[in-house]
Amino acid sequence: MARTFCPFPMDKTHLYVAARYVELNPVMANLVKKPQDYRWSSASAYIAGRDDRLVHVTPLLEIFNTWNIFFPDAYQMKNSKSFDVASE
Repeated sequence: MARTFCPFPMDKTHLYVAARYVELNPVMANLVKKPQDYRWSSASAYIAGRDDRLVHVTPLLEIFNTWNIFFPDAYQMKNSKSFDVASE
């Protein structure tokens, strides 16, 4: 199966914000306490630094080095307006 890519380029900041939003979505929705606990999340593969059946971790880990940078303070963010993209 051929890979498809976003038709417009993302800079590093936009990619970081988009990936963080996706990874933290289950936490913000009160489905889990940690992103890696969500069954359909890629967070556990990225944290382990290993591909799984669905996720190829190398491209993003080459950019960000470690996935833990996405949510060191995720649990304090739940009540913060700084994550509320809709309010901006």
